[in-house]
Amino acid sequence: MYKNTCQKQNHPVVLSMMHWLPHVGLHNTERMVEENLAKEAAENLQLQLLQEEFNCDPNDKVTYKKQAKQVMEKAVGRKKMTTTEYYRRRFEMLESLEQGIDDGSTLTPDFAFKLSKLFNQNTRNNTSIILNSTSVHYGRGAGDSGWGCGFRNLQMMISSLAALPAYRDHLQQFQDKIPSIPKLQSLIEDAWAIGFDPRGREQLMGKLVGTRKWIGATEAFVLLSSLHLHCKIVDFHSRSGSKVNTELFKWVLKYFQKDLNQESLLKPGSVELANIPILYLQHHGHSRSVCGVQVNMKTKAASHLIVCDPGMTKHQLSAALNGNKTCSLSKTLNSFKEEKYQVVAVVGISTTEQFERQKDVDTLAEKIYSQKT
Repeated sequence: MYKNTCQKQNHPVVLSMMHWLPHVGLHNTERMVEENLAKEAAENLQLQLLQEEFNCDPNDKVTYKKQAKQVMEKAVGRKKMTTTEYYRRRFEMLESLEQGIDDGSTLTPDFAFKLSKLFNQNTRNNTSIILNSTSVHYGRGAGDSGWGCGFRNLQMMISSLAALPAYRDHLQQFQDKIPSIPKLQSLIEDAWAIGFDPRGREQLMGKLVGTRKWIGATEAFVLLSSLHLHCKIVDFHSRSGSKVNTELFKWVLKYFQKDLNQESLLKPGSVELANIPILYLQHHGHSRSVCGVQVNMKTKAASHLIVCDPGMTKHQLSAALNGNKTCSLSKTLNSFKEEKYQVVAVVGISTTEQFERQKDVDTLAEKIYSQKT
């Protein structure tokens, strides 16, 4: 329970207001002081609630490395992992963490090829699909289960971007060297240190390294922006009595169609590969990457979003791909029921001016509201 520890008689706001409002009546002064304190208390409570939502427990001493070790030890105890395998995987994990590079244990590298093959086999003549040409999949691992979805999405985005022609040279440092989750935490802290998103930094108490704090769309925006990528962040809000999913689907379809004028190139039953970055999609409690869109050729509207869900393990994804199941990867309009979504898109390489402007996330966020029904 929140408790306001500030005492009215010695609160600095009271003293300063008494100083610059000598001609205001006592009643008015006290009322303004009370309003100011109430506003401050509300802001503090909101901050506390945000910190709780993002798992900002200062007493949580479990790190990525410690959690992975605990999970693997339990697997040995349940005879799901041999002692030899435990020491091998532990050594590989420690080595990769030392280098700041993901060990690839949750990676499906040929995801784009397998996804294209899957939809080629299942796409009907009245639909068409646009897919990102370089998408990979990073699933949850032993060290990040329950909190790492945002970081896994960032790994997917960085890997895909580094393979796209427009970004290959710019992100050469990340080719086959995708940052580990602890390294991504460090990169976000580095971005904060040079002035990116001071409000978000405060909400997360200025620290990610060595924690299991969740991140959201703004932290993804911050990290990608700090790599001198020109990014957009879009908030989709629901109005009373209307659904935000329709506006989200419209926006995503327009985004994927802009590459090579895909709208005019689409043919019924086709699967088109586009050199356009995947999207970071956030809603309450979870985030996914959008790597494509399915179009109804009769209505010319998006009927499904093709998503890479970091909540899926490598094994679960393999089962879906090999089992010829598109349902876990292709999501209908009605499956998007949240009242708010956030999307982060990379739209180019930033200029010096754009790099500086993107430090203030709040002023850049585009807001789209659902139409009233």
